Amino acid sequence: MYENESYISFVSRDRSLGPKYDNEIRCSGRTVIVTGANSGLGRETARELARRGGKVILACRDLKSAYKTRDEIIEETYNKNVSVKHIDLSSLDSVAKFAHDILSTEKRLDVLVNNAGLMHISKTRQLTADGFELHLGVNYLGAYLLTQLLLPKLIQSRPSRVVNLTTVSMNKANIDFADFNLAADYDPYNAYPRSKLALMSFTQLFNQKYKAQGVTSYAVYPGVATTSLARGLSQSTISSAVFKPTSLLMRTPENAIQSVIYCCLEPGIEEKSGQCIKDMKVMKWTSELSNEDSLRLWKISQVWTQLDKYRQFCNIPAAQDHVIK
Repeated sequence: MYENESYISFVSRDRSLGPKYDNEIRCSGRTVIVTGANSGLGRETARELARRGGKVILACRDLKSAYKTRDEIIEETYNKNVSVKHIDLSSLDSVAKFAHDILSTEKRLDVLVNNAGLMHISKTRQLTADGFELHLGVNYLGAYLLTQLLLPKLIQSRPSRVVNLTTVSMNKANIDFADFNLAADYDPYNAYPRSKLALMSFTQLFNQKYKAQGVTSYAVYPGVATTSLARGLSQSTISSAVFKPTSLLMRTPENAIQSVIYCCLEPGIEEKSGQCIKDMKVMKWTSELSNEDSLRLWKISQVWTQLDKYRQFCNIPAAQDHVIK
């Protein structure tokens, strides 16, 4: 995706720390799930929501790291209502088991933060347990299935929100339906933004379908932050000699999650639902799918994630998608 010079330019343009979300609204009485909450932006998001009094569920694959993070958050925030549950977004079965657990044990779900993701993990194409290209499977299809299966609890708890983390690089992406699983033309520098473009499309169409039922959705671009995701970029696309100086220009996780917290908690932002938010403002983006392609992507995702099968597993009544005009 980036040559050395363009990467430096990209980070430099984003060097602003961004505005701070200064509304000290509490999260008391609300239940929030944050995927990938054991490190980086997920950890910082979970910590901040716990500091504000929320019940926070850390949905993580690496349980050892997650339990360590939970203990640290409890110690830092004095909020003992922080728990860990296992999920592996590269496995549809794991996503369904997690959702079944939440639907069976939690009284409410006010916010779902789809934070977990991976970027540029290998120059060679890797697959999930279900046969999906890894970026597509984790960053998009796993989040799609999780959100769909938790929808009954979100509707029950309305008004509720879904917050999806995305990237500005989706502006250079496109969806090739003839090679959606990147079997013929795999490029790690395109696989990541394509998966995030799919997630952005999902955010938009989800808003059209479910905003009227009290569930709003937001995509958030947090800026380039000093997280393990960015460190993965340094290992796979640029030399450490380039990455280390430019990392000084990146946002800290605390800076980067301000818009995430804004979308989780700020009252009266329903008009921004279905859009991409950066620095608490609507961000323009150029790779928007047509409504026809968004619907096609939605339907493909239903089939590929075996949504009907996993709805039955979670004891969710069969549902008809709302017709989008």
